[in-house]
Amino acid sequence: MARLLSFRKDTMKAIKAAAVIDLASDEEEARYKPIEWPLMKRLFGLLAPFKWHYVLGIALGMVMTVLEMLGPQFMRWLVDVTTGFAANREFYGAGMRRTAIWFVVSAIVLWGASLGIAITIHRLTIIIMTNAGERVQFTLRRRIFQQLQRMSMSFYDKTKLGRIISRCTSDVNALREVNVWGIDQIAKNSLMIAVSATMLLLTDWRLFLSV
Repeated sequence: MARLLSFRKDTMKAIKAAAVIDLASDEEEARYKPIEWPLMKRLFGLLAPFKWHYVLGIALGMVMTVLEMLGPQFMRWLVDVTTGFAANREFYGAGMRRTAIWFVVSAIVLWGASLGIAITIHRLTIIIMTNAGERVQFTLRRRIFQQLQRMSMSFYDKTKLGRIISRCTSDVNALREVNVWGIDQIAKNSLMIAVSATMLLLTDWRLFLSV
């Protein structure tokens, strides 16, 4: 009889443990979820008040990308002039030598100026995009806090405190990459692909087709 009672107790404990495990597994959320377009629409609604900041930042970022990608073009000019002059040195007089030197110096100065302008524009882009993105982050945190103030006490009884804190901290911080640099990176990478393809096409159409 005692063995039967102990067996029943052990069985009930196992059933309760299994129920707790199933409940915990139900409460756990999927690591990856498909994109929900209504949420994306709400996110774009948060970005809308600062659209001109994003437009200016993206435009400056695209100019910076073009200036940075001019480096191979300057290098090609320098290589063509120096190798052409070295291969036909005996056919060039003193005047042509000074012209070649002036061309090399001018190309280096223009290259340095383009890099300097690109660095300055990059700094302005960081300031503009960070300003707009942090404003969006502040608006999002304020709305979440206001929503939490309107929730009933039963919501806090049923929902784990760790999940609420995670939504207010880590999830909002994850959105920062989208709000600050997401759109800018998409625009600059698309422009980089287009400029690279154009340079390959102008250099040699066979290189363009091989890509």
